[in-house]
Amino acid sequence: MGADIRVDGVEQWQSAVDALLARAGAATDKAVDDGLALIQRAAQQNLTYFSHPPGTATPSAPGEPPALVSGALRRSIKTRRTKSGPTLYEGRVGPTIIYGRIQELGGRLGHNPRHGMWRAAGFLPPRPYFRPASDNARPKVQALFRDAWAEALRG
Repeated sequence: MGADIRVDGVEQWQSAVDALLARAGAATDKAVDDGLALIQRAAQQNLTYFSHPPGTATPSAPGEPPALVSGALRRSIKTRRTKSGPTLYEGRVGPTIIYGRIQELGGRLGHNPRHGMWRAAGFLPPRPYFRPASDNARPKVQALFRDAWAEALRG
């Protein structure tokens, strides 16, 4: 005594799952791009609080963001995004200029063989501009992802 089992709607179910995966992927793409842009703008904004002419002392105190002189550091903050697989997203945002790291973290001044320049030995105190931007943007970036995925689930 065998019973026949019939399952209807498998193709429709598969189609609905495929559509959901496509919406989730598109939502993730957009959230990554929007999150990177948000962090980039916040870091660039942190570099506008103080300014001074070239060759004069900086008005920013240690622990405050560096002062704007030429705008090169601010312009060097770039985003780069890659997708390494169907569900692996990676994004990077940060300065590309050589002195971006020492401004953020501080450090010993000296010879820069890349540019053949010497500076008086000493220590540049940290003037963080990127970490505060990233930390402050974190809840907004999380909200971007939460909202994007919620919308993808709603269809």
